[in-house]
Amino acid sequence: MAAELPKKTSTPRLLSREMLKSFTLLPSKFLREKFLSTKKEASPEKSILPRIGPFIDRSETRRKSSTGALKPSSFEVSPPEMVFENIVAHEVYEMALSLMNKDKFPQVVKVSMESSPYFQLMSSNNAYRVVLPGASVPVRVRFTPDESKDYSHEFVCVTARERIVVPIVAIGARAVLDFPAQLDFSKCPVKHSTQQTLLVRNVGNLKARYQLSTQSPFSVVPATGTLGAGETLQVTVTFHPLTKGDHCSLLSCSTGEERIHTKLYGEAVDVNVGLSTNIVHVDTTYITTSTHRTVFIENRSNITAHFQWKAFPTEERENEVKRRLV
Repeated sequence: MAAELPKKTSTPRLLSREMLKSFTLLPSKFLREKFLSTKKEASPEKSILPRIGPFIDRSETRRKSSTGALKPSSFEVSPPEMVFENIVAHEVYEMALSLMNKDKFPQVVKVSMESSPYFQLMSSNNAYRVVLPGASVPVRVRFTPDESKDYSHEFVCVTARERIVVPIVAIGARAVLDFPAQLDFSKCPVKHSTQQTLLVRNVGNLKARYQLSTQSPFSVVPATGTLGAGETLQVTVTFHPLTKGDHCSLLSCSTGEERIHTKLYGEAVDVNVGLSTNIVHVDTTYITTSTHRTVFIENRSNITAHFQWKAFPTEERENEVKRRLV
């Protein structure tokens, strides 16, 4: 019997509808937006204001255009958007917002909502209300989801001179992978593989089907897989630079609904590996005879150096000569 009682959210937080679209955020910002407390409001630039437009009489066959600028709204909607969070299938939720008359005169407002199997106005649909100056009237909405997924709807407030559309958003279960904001490899030997292992946790409430990708000289394994809610995963990122200098890229993680990025940094440097001499002088010899000299490869670093003798100083030069011969 208790499960049938509506759940009330007295202070819904403000949430931008763009947050429900594909994400291209750093993990820290992504998690901050996803798990913002319902007792805290999002920043003003993140909130969505109701769509306010002039009243249109549908009975007229011809609409008169107005050359003047649109006057400020005489009603204030607080909060400007309804957001139902952490919804559970078949539970009943209720939420309210207020419409305040900022005008100096009483106004008649009509609140209506299109028919929906999930959202319902707690008052009569298309009902007219008289709102005194400075007074406010509540608008309550009941929401009953049949799945733990995202929903969206809206209700409309119409006065004698304007039409206010208030968005309604419901956020269902989703997968959220906790990646670091950046990964720094610092100084690494050129043409040598350096690896770092990340411990990634699914802090959401839905199984994640993830896909990881990055660009050379970085690589990542595993590239695809699934991770249940609350489970952890080891991800190995490899840095294998072929040239000296600074390298940077992005480690992209896509779960189908959201996309987040981790910044990758690395600096490729030469290590102390070289030849015992830069010039080899071979003694004079005769036809059918041979002579030789010995050159040492000296490795004074703490890594294993793999070497190969080639006729060209760089791989780019070698490829250029090969293309020319072809």
